[in-house]
Amino acid sequence: MTGGSADLTHSPHPPSGPRGPRPPESADAAQWRLDHLSAYRDALPWPRREAEAVDTTGIPASRVAETVINRLGQQDG
Repeated sequence: MTGGSADLTHSPHPPSGPRGPRPPESADAAQWRLDHLSAYRDALPWPRREAEAVDTTGIPASRVAETVINRLGQQDG
């Protein structure tokens, strides 16, 4: 798995999702994320080392499941 990371904690733009802008969050939620950011960063090496990304863009769920099953089967061999 390759790629970089972006620090979105101080973005001047409001976050948006697939359905448009998200509603404002509570200060507690923002603080919780900031409080747990170092633990998240500490944990990142494991999925980067062990995980494999599967591009699911435009693929039906059944095909995604087949892809995951096939890749898991290849690891067992």
